[in-house]
Amino acid sequence: MKSNILITVMAHVCGIVLGGQSAEIKPEEGMDHIGETVLVRMAVKHMGRAQGELVLNSIGTYKEPKCFIVQISKDIQAELASQGVDDLVSHYAGKTIEATGVVEKVLPGGLARPRIYVTKLDQIRIVDATGTPPTPPPVVAARRSLTDLTEKEVELVLQNGKKKYGRVRITKLEPGDARNSIAALTVDCKLLRSRNVPVSTVDDILIEGVPVGLSYDKKSRTLKFDHEKRDAWLKERKAVEQRLAANGGRLWPWLSDEEQDEWIKQHHEFVQSA
Repeated sequence: MKSNILITVMAHVCGIVLGGQSAEIKPEEGMDHIGETVLVRMAVKHMGRAQGELVLNSIGTYKEPKCFIVQISKDIQAELASQGVDDLVSHYAGKTIEATGVVEKVLPGGLARPRIYVTKLDQIRIVDATGTPPTPPPVVAARRSLTDLTEKEVELVLQNGKKKYGRVRITKLEPGDARNSIAALTVDCKLLRSRNVPVSTVDDILIEGVPVGLSYDKKSRTLKFDHEKRDAWLKERKAVEQRLAANGGRLWPWLSDEEQDEWIKQHHEFVQSA
C-alpha cells in the first residue's frame, strides 16, 4: 500500500509520463516543472512576437510571475498557413489551447518564465475550457478561399519591377468563373493611383510576410492559386534559414507596418543617427 502511494506521489512531483500521456499541469505551475514533458491547458490572454514567431501568453503580460508562454516556430506557422490558417492572431485570440512539450526556462525582459516551444503540429490544439476539441466542419478546405482576403490588410507585390506595397486593404474581390479565382481586385492604398488593380499586374499577395501563392492565368484572365509557387517559396525560405543558422545568423524577423513604426519610435535616436 505504501509503495503504491509513493509511486503516485513521485509521478506527480517528477512529472513522469504515465500511460503514454504527458502529465497535465496548470500554467501557473510552469516554473515548478522546468525540464519536464507536460501538457498545459490555458486560455490565450495575450499575443506577441519574438524573432518573428508567434507567442501566446496565459496572462495579459509576461511580466506577471505566473505567466506561461507557448511559442510557435516559423516552420509551424508556415505549415498552418499552407493549410489555410493565414491569420494566426485571429486563429488563437481568446481561445483555450492545449500545448504539449518540454518546459524550458526563458528570460523575456530578463524575467525567468516557463515556455513550451512548438515545433510539431501535434504539440498544440484548440480546445474548450474542459479540454474537448471543437467539432470540425463537415468539409475542411486544404487552403483558404481567395474571397476570404476581402477586408484583409496585406502586402501587394506587382509584376512591374516586383514593386511591393504595404498597408493595402482589399476592399472588393470579383471572383472569376473558375472556383477560387479572382477576376478583379479593388484596394485601399494611399500609394497606388488607382483603387482598381488589374489582376494581370499582380505577382502575389503576402499575409504577414508569407505569400498566398498566386499566378495570373492568361487564358481565363484571372488570378489563381499556384501551389507549386507557394511550396517553392516555403522550401527556399527553409533552406535560407538553415544556411544562415549554420553560420550563426538568422533572417530579419517579419514585422507589420505597425510594429515597424513602434520600433522606430523606441529607437528614434539610433534612426536619426543612421
